[in-house]
Amino acid sequence: MNSTLATFTPEVSRDLFMNSGDKLTVALHDNANGLVATITDATTGEVGSAARHKRHRRSAPPHPLRVLGSIDDVGSTATSLSDSGREAQHQLDFKLT
Repeated sequence: MNSTLATFTPEVSRDLFMNSGDKLTVALHDNANGLVATITDATTGEVGSAARHKRHRRSAPPHPLRVLGSIDDVGSTATSLSDSGREAQHQLDFKLT
C-alpha cells in the first residue's frame, strides 16, 4: 500500500466523527462476503461502517482502531449463531469519555 498524507487525512463526507460523551452502538455481523462492523452514534444520529472481505480473515487490518480518550462499556447484547454458523450478530454499547 502506498501511503500519502491524504491516506491519513479525514474527509468530512466519508469519515465518521465522534465527540467525547457520545453514546455509541457497535454491531458486528457476518455476511456472505465477510465481516461488517457498523458504528451508530446515538448522540448525533451519524452512522459509519467498515467491511472486511472473507479472503482477508486471517490477516490483521492495516491500521488498527485507535481511540483517543477512554471508553466506558455501558452494556452489550448478542444474538446466537445460526445452525449453519454463517450468521452472527453482536452489539456493544459504549460511551466516549
